[in-house]
Amino acid sequence: MVLSALAGSAAAGGFAAAGRLVLMGQLLLVAVAQAVAPFVGAHLASGRPEEADRLVRTLTTWSTLVTWPPMLVLAMHAEALTGLFGGDFTEAAPLVQVMAVGLAVMAALGPGDSVLLMTGDSRGSLWNHIAALVVMLGVAFVSIPIVGALGAAMAWAASRLTMRVLSVWRIRRACAMRCVDRSVLLAISVALSSYVPVRIVGWRWGLEGLAGLSLTVLVGSALFVVVAASRRHDLHLEQLPDLMRKPRRARAASAA
Repeated sequence: MVLSALAGSAAAGGFAAAGRLVLMGQLLLVAVAQAVAPFVGAHLASGRPEEADRLVRTLTTWSTLVTWPPMLVLAMHAEALTGLFGGDFTEAAPLVQVMAVGLAVMAALGPGDSVLLMTGDSRGSLWNHIAALVVMLGVAFVSIPIVGALGAAMAWAASRLTMRVLSVWRIRRACAMRCVDRSVLLAISVALSSYVPVRIVGWRWGLEGLAGLSLTVLVGSALFVVVAASRRHDLHLEQLPDLMRKPRRARAASAA
């Protein structure tokens, strides 16, 4: 609404298209957080903060693993992807890049409100949302008159990062839990080393548009799966089967 009022409906349409693409990463983040956060709450309720601490770092690593590949693809092939909405939307490519980078950084910082609420700090969650709203409106009103729709993308990214940083800070203050360790940095390096070289090769071969996009997605994803599987212990992927079994055991116990 702010963008439409300050820069017109055309700019708002480009921002909406960019948001549709980045929404995929947001849904992945929410899915991972909602699946793992209840286990964090169970550990805290049963007086096992060290287990909750370990699981929070695992959650951050998994969030990075599922978010960075699609966000890298979006950032490197933004023009080809926005072109799917029509030729007029290719101007929204920089917006996609800003929002994709912002979401990727947000994922690597640690879990958000889903874990914060498990610590019982619902009031802190409310203040985080208010702070994010203030930051978003402030950046929007300052930057949109200068750079148009790109300012809206910057405001969106700034608000998400603000809320995530505040959530991580409150989690650490409440329970002394560390959200980031070396496994998060490893997840980032696995994603970068899998997709970026493939994009560089495609660029050197002159593959742009959908051809370059297909090369990055197919080859980069294959490399990512192989490398991640080879480092599954360091990336805490071996813990995933245990988390899948625990809910079944809990349901069986309740039924008995």
